[in-house]
Amino acid sequence: MSFSIFLFCGLVDFDFRTDKSNQLEIYRQELAKIEKDILDTKSAITLNSEQLKNYTTQVSAVADLLKKVQPDTLKEERALILMDEQLKKVNDKLLKIKAKFGARVIWLYKNGENYESELLFSSKSLNDFYVRLAYLEKATKIRKSEIEKIRKEQKVLQEAKRIMTMSYGQKMKVIESKAVDKQTLLEKKIQFESKVKSLKYRVDELERRKEFLNKNIVSIENQLADKTFDNYVTLDQTVNYDGQPVSTLKGKLITPVLSTYVLKDFGLGFDVNHRIYSYNTGIDVSIAKGSEVKAIASGTVESVIFMPLYGNVIFINHGEGFKSVYSILENIKVKPGDIVKAGNVIAYTSDNENGQSFHFELWRWSRALDPKQWIKVN
Repeated sequence: MSFSIFLFCGLVDFDFRTDKSNQLEIYRQELAKIEKDILDTKSAITLNSEQLKNYTTQVSAVADLLKKVQPDTLKEERALILMDEQLKKVNDKLLKIKAKFGARVIWLYKNGENYESELLFSSKSLNDFYVRLAYLEKATKIRKSEIEKIRKEQKVLQEAKRIMTMSYGQKMKVIESKAVDKQTLLEKKIQFESKVKSLKYRVDELERRKEFLNKNIVSIENQLADKTFDNYVTLDQTVNYDGQPVSTLKGKLITPVLSTYVLKDFGLGFDVNHRIYSYNTGIDVSIAKGSEVKAIASGTVESVIFMPLYGNVIFINHGEGFKSVYSILENIKVKPGDIVKAGNVIAYTSDNENGQSFHFELWRWSRALDPKQWIKVN
């Protein structure tokens, strides 16, 4: 559905195909940027997750250490005996892992050092390949995690034993210092937990935007491929009524944007996004993001607000009970209280769930008017 606008003087061409091509380029450029942002943010998550893991390990180690060296837990002699026993067990675990590793090196020497690669590339199917790859990666992570855990336990026990051999005064100073360290590390851990959570939320947002862009790119490409969507009109943006009451300007107002391709017409219609019938108190047109939005008549900016679905919204009071409403905007050029003239650029178009678009309403008192009856139309 569309409506055409006559030519007078101060004429501006609107070509549907050119505008849609501009929309397509805008979304393609944004998609490329989004994909890069996703990769960069995921890299940041990996780096910060490593830092978080490091601080989590340190907090755990200090907490274990403090638990072992508290003065009243056990008599020092008995505590030292227990630590020696625990150290022996930990060292035995490390020796077993080293022995396993040594046996693996010998096995690989006998069977070929490229065994793991051969195991992967001898897979009978792509699915089998990924199953084997996942197994090898998981096995490597488990071995690494096991060694890290044992080494941490070993260091804690060695440090605890060292502290237990100190005099009471020295021991209390070390315990106090370690308690401060624990608090500092805990604060760092919380800081990185928050950072990782924030980055993951950012990736979710970017992925949703990426899905939206891909959907709209396909839609625009399909429209451009359909020759029945060709639409070429010339719009008259000449303001020759400045100062006249809006009540006398029916059929004479300029279009607020240079587009006549209607996405949602005024009145009752079926909302394809929400699968319901709804009443549109204005009109929604398709137009490339970043296009100029002009005041249809002189007046005072009453308010500039943000509304869900409509984004940034500007209300202009023209007197006599007339108000115009401009929605789905960015780069706002006016503020409440500003006096504007007909034809002044007040903002630029943006996008919402309908894609790159613009929503416009015209009211008198509490009644919504059909904008098509008030602008220069054929």
